[in-house]
Amino acid sequence: MKIMLSEKQGIVIVAHKFLHHPDDDLAIFLNKNKRTVLHIAHSFPDAKDRRSSYRFYTGGELKTSYSSFDFINCPGFVVYLKESLYTIYWCLKYRNLAQTYIAM
Repeated sequence: MKIMLSEKQGIVIVAHKFLHHPDDDLAIFLNKNKRTVLHIAHSFPDAKDRRSSYRFYTGGELKTSYSSFDFINCPGFVVYLKESLYTIYWCLKYRNLAQTYIAM
């Protein structure tokens, strides 16, 4: 299935991260093509750190980024709850930009 995206359409990419993954390549590609991208990343619950972060690109450059504090001492269900809440919060914060949501 082929999906056509308008050039003004913003994109949200959400993924669990450990190392470099395809979501990084997609965010880089879209940013190079001057797309507006909100790239949200969450560490896996068994990773050394349990941070959530985002990078916001527009006009081909990084405009802002944020990384949460480490949830390393929290149980797994708290980490998953934190990921859901951060994703919802950041999507609402940039709600006017995105019409496409990609989760990996």
